Amino acid sequence: MEVTVAQMKAIEQSADARGLRYPQMMEYAGQAAARFLQERLPVRRLAVFCGTGNNGGDGYVLARALHQAGAEVRIYPVGGLPRTADARTNYDRARELGIPVVEEPGAEELAFVAQADALVDAIYGTGFHGALRPEGRWACDQINRAGGRVLALDLPSGLGADTGLAAEGTVRADWTVTFHAAKPCHRLAPDYCGQTEVVSIGIEALDGLAAETEQAMTQIGLEAREVIVELVEAAKLGEGDLLVIGCSSSEMVGSRIGRNSSLAAAQAAFGGIYPILQQRGIRLAVQCCEHLNRALIVEEETAEKLGYEIVNVRPQPKAGGSFATTAWAAFSHPVAVEHIKAKAGLDIGGTLIGMHLKEVAVPLRLSRNRIGQAQILCARTRPKFIGGERAFYNDSLK
Repeated sequence: MEVTVAQMKAIEQSADARGLRYPQMMEYAGQAAARFLQERLPVRRLAVFCGTGNNGGDGYVLARALHQAGAEVRIYPVGGLPRTADARTNYDRARELGIPVVEEPGAEELAFVAQADALVDAIYGTGFHGALRPEGRWACDQINRAGGRVLALDLPSGLGADTGLAAEGTVRADWTVTFHAAKPCHRLAPDYCGQTEVVSIGIEALDGLAAETEQAMTQIGLEAREVIVELVEAAKLGEGDLLVIGCSSSEMVGSRIGRNSSLAAAQAAFGGIYPILQQRGIRLAVQCCEHLNRALIVEEETAEKLGYEIVNVRPQPKAGGSFATTAWAAFSHPVAVEHIKAKAGLDIGGTLIGMHLKEVAVPLRLSRNRIGQAQILCARTRPKFIGGERAFYNDSLK
């Protein structure tokens, strides 16, 4: 696969939004490049040239990894200290390990470069274009004149990632390790890139996880639909009746209640449940978590019709819960109330909805006992039996 600079930037932004943060990608990149170099030759003396951006950050990670593997490593900052937060973090980690950072190289430090087994070019990344700056040109010259093997991170410094155009003094690498996907320059300028190797920075795994997650969410929706259809029949719910649902999205995705609120899981379950209730005219009350004192989200018309006092609060995933947040977004005119008496209830994941049921609650055992990984408990209600042994009862109300 080949991508442009803009495409790669969009891929990384998407990965970050889905939970694979930029610092993690930098760590994966530097560690993968270090493994690549170790597999190619025994590294005893290593000179790492790091720019001020995130390409330099990858270099600091690699330097740390090979220092910890026993190599003698020296870092040569190019253009000053890191200017991005992630690169600065990895610069600090390298310093904490005692790796020499040579800001003003003298004869001894330049001799180390000339005699190093390997040199790493982590100066300029995919954002480079035009001519090399003086400090960059100096560093590239040091790399090109040295006798060791040269590894470029992502692309050789001085090369245009999208165009393959080489500035005067561009690094000539033996190997180029590029991240996630090849760039046009690897195809257009092989004489500068040497052998190009594409390595993972975790995005493929995230894509696979996304596919698995999508399948899991689809399954949650199907299971929720199956449960609600059976519950409506078992509880004899009809038009105008009120059903209360409490739902832990954390439990549905395999976490402890309150630990890993999942809006996606909540939306999947709600999407399986609510259309069935709408079709049959059944009213829905959704219980919030204890942070909102187990208040309930209902349609304003439901509150007015049943005489429930409206209170002022709006649920959020971390204060109210993802299922209540989803209901708020789905209802036409959502409001919150504190007290209801529902004819039946569905508890997904142990949310304790009993306080919102009419007397007398009767447990219901359905054919399915889980939605996702959350256990479910269901109940219908019936009127109290009163009057003692001489009383007669209406069987339809039992």
